[in-house]
Amino acid sequence: MGEVADVLDLLLGYQVCNRVSLEMRVSLTRPGEKPDLVVALIAHEWEVEIGEVPSLASVSVRCLDTNLKNLRDVVTHALYLLDSRLAWGEMAESTETA
Repeated sequence: MGEVADVLDLLLGYQVCNRVSLEMRVSLTRPGEKPDLVVALIAHEWEVEIGEVPSLASVSVRCLDTNLKNLRDVVTHALYLLDSRLAWGEMAESTETA
């Protein structure tokens, strides 16, 4: 249960620090494509029911393309990408209101 607990801690910590609700989807690539797992992270507004309003940002990572060895590392990588997307979204909002 070690790695699962690590991933859970990462996701919960990220939610609290960034005041977002996270959704994580794990899927397989489409038939005909190189077999791989795809991990998608979607950030939603804090304390708003998922699906009520559009998501704030999302990313997806193909596990084998990252050359990372375990799911914890893939989720960490995806969180860094998501953090960047959220920051770009916040910057765009601040320039629109200025």
